[in-house]
Amino acid sequence: EFKSMQDTIYIKGLKVKTTIGILPYERLARQTLLVGLELAIDLHLPGQTDTLSDGLDYRQVVQWVEDFAARSEFQLLEAFAEALCAGLLQQFPHCQGLTLDLQKPGALRQTQQLGLRIHRARD
Repeated sequence: EFKSMQDTIYIKGLKVKTTIGILPYERLARQTLLVGLELAIDLHLPGQTDTLSDGLDYRQVVQWVEDFAARSEFQLLEAFAEALCAGLLQQFPHCQGLTLDLQKPGALRQTQQLGLRIHRARD
């Protein structure tokens, strides 16, 4: 039998719509953010039992992120990111930590990509 190391479930390129920005025109219409998640979770048990309840339902994570974004009205990406990470860790107890990549397409015309990456874990 093998010892489980840090396992990861990842979700990349999730497009969500939200109200975000500090400038008045940014808040007139919902904007698209690109969400990338790496969720630290022990996959040993669901890998052995082949039972979804022993692991993490990816669809529930995606739906939760979409719902969070839809009801959010932050000014800063940093605030959106902090609240999203805290909510995910609270909502999904199997998740021991996560890395979030958050991009705001078109935030600055002269950039190809603009965003942030944060890491959060349970205490």
